[in-house]
Amino acid sequence: MSTGGMKKRRARTFRLESLEDRSLLNAALPASPTAEVHALKTTVVTQTVQGTLKGAFSASKHAASLMGSGPLSVLGETEINGQYKSTVNLKTGKLTISGGTATLTFATGTLKVKYTGSGQYANDELTFTLKGTVTGGTGAFKGATGTFTASNGTAPELSSGKFSEFVTATVKTKVKS
Repeated sequence: MSTGGMKKRRARTFRLESLEDRSLLNAALPASPTAEVHALKTTVVTQTVQGTLKGAFSASKHAASLMGSGPLSVLGETEINGQYKSTVNLKTGKLTISGGTATLTFATGTLKVKYTGSGQYANDELTFTLKGTVTGGTGAFKGATGTFTASNGTAPELSSGKFSEFVTATVKTKVKS
């Protein structure tokens, strides 16, 4: 047999540089990558949280601070920390609350509120109502806006420094979806 007519079989080796010019991924990519990108929509989500908060306050002259807690619907256990200015007309018993700020702390973030209010002082008991706005927040409430009210507020036996208030907050947050 002649060796000239037979081809000699050579072992093939893989060479990465031979793949550089080949377009192996063309089938995996969409024809137009921009056609596959979807813009995120911003949706405003409104939720109302409410419940009774109880705690203690301390006052010196016209400034006061408060700390309390309680369960608010939807968001669960809540802490409130705040401060405000108050004046009481001793002849009429009328209470005026101004410059109030508070932070409501939840497991998912915080809400910041500003408020004013009014009330009545009689027989060592204080009743009050607060109205205000949600001015921001952190966590799930980043950039939050909305309204804040506290109704049926009482401080029975004012000298004890205890309070109770029914809080309602209507909170609007922007969510990207």
